Amino acid sequence: MRLFIDIETAPTTDPATIAEIESGVNPPGNISKAESIAAWERDKKPAAVAEAINRTALDASMGGTIIAIDDYDPIILDREPSDDSDAALLRNAFSHINDILTDAAPISPTDGERLFKPEPFFIGHNVSFDLGFIWRRAVMTGVRIPFDLPAPSDIRHGKNCFCTMQAWAGYGNRISLSKLARALHLPDPKAEGVTGANAWQHWRDGNLDAVREYCARDVATARRIYFLMLGANGRAA
Repeated sequence: MRLFIDIETAPTTDPATIAEIESGVNPPGNISKAESIAAWERDKKPAAVAEAINRTALDASMGGTIIAIDDYDPIILDREPSDDSDAALLRNAFSHINDILTDAAPISPTDGERLFKPEPFFIGHNVSFDLGFIWRRAVMTGVRIPFDLPAPSDIRHGKNCFCTMQAWAGYGNRISLSKLARALHLPDPKAEGVTGANAWQHWRDGNLDAVREYCARDVATARRIYFLMLGANGRAA
């Protein structure tokens, strides 16, 4: 069963991890004079530390999920800014997806019981990142996945997911959702000002609706691209 999905991720808020990152940010090797090092520590290091912390949003071992969307409506599932754990978000998302799969199961004509749940087939832009991140966070938080979600080593475009980025750019290559949308004469989902780079800041500042609407645009755009690609291949929707 096709499920369109998108997530936004957040950088670490763990004090020990942040302290470790801060201690590992050092001035460039071409700066050696004590006064130059002191000036760099004062003027440049805070921004360098902030950048290093923000990069942990791409690492499931340190970052966390702040929002997830799936299905056609779309359904938006997020966590409150005061919640440092995404375990509750994952439980809610998994429960919701499992309900969709259960409802889609065929009904036996003899006893009216559900026969079997269909397997999910996840679709999105760079969806292998999303699925891998979700799987890793589920392992880390001990949240059970009640349906088949491939481990990062088993994610395969065209087999258990459809990645609009890989379908267009080819294996190992990249294209942003904005660039692909513009190439296909679709509205840029990032045009409203919220992007993956600043979604965390908006979310932390309480602009939850802006982040939700941005994620919904991403899902809707990936869905339209997916069906355009099916049409180009002569396949029925």
